[in-house]
Amino acid sequence: TSELSSREIQSKTKLSAFPIPTNKILNIINPKNGANKIEIFDTSGKLVLNKNFAGSENKISVDVENLPKGIYVYKIGDLSSKFIKN
Repeated sequence: TSELSSREIQSKTKLSAFPIPTNKILNIINPKNGANKIEIFDTSGKLVLNKNFAGSENKISVDVENLPKGIYVYKIGDLSSKFIKN
């Protein structure tokens, strides 16, 4: 049997994006959780943007320049996190 360290488990279950805050492009590290679509929601829960990507991509770049300033939630599969748009 093999064991995963807690650091390995965290890296596989957490979304990571940069730069935050952003004003043009949001770069997201692919969690490789089997999903191939990113969804972005505003604070009211309305889907404002979605993008498909190849499961093999290591970094997903999303153009958020046309979104109004504010806080957004991005979701890939069953993982989600927040980012700020300036």
